[in-house]
Amino acid sequence: MYNEAHGHLAGSALLKDLARVMRESVRGPDTVGKYGGDEFLLILPRTRSAEGVDLCHRVRRRIEERLRGEGGEVISCSFGVATFPGDGCDFESLIGAADRALYRAKHGGRNTVVGVSDPTSELTEAA
Repeated sequence: MYNEAHGHLAGSALLKDLARVMRESVRGPDTVGKYGGDEFLLILPRTRSAEGVDLCHRVRRRIEERLRGEGGEVISCSFGVATFPGDGCDFESLIGAADRALYRAKHGGRNTVVGVSDPTSELTEAA
């Protein structure tokens, strides 16, 4: 929708800004990468599910606070959190689990974080 309203160059610039805010918001050993389209991966070594959910809520809030679209739109995002080895034992199974959690986040109201194995993250937004 953003590309349709503002064009692909503006969409690309927004994705770069989004990646920058994400990189600035994670810890030193964490990795931020673009997975495809408007999807990103956060790889958070040695992080339990609840900690990953908390970190993603912080990243989500920073994005909402710091980024605005070309028309002044508030930029929001949703996260699906999966942890190794409980939610998947290899890259493909972890991505699948995170993608299912992301689907639940997007279809449950968006702009939230859902963890696969953390029942407290069921479509609730952090305060």
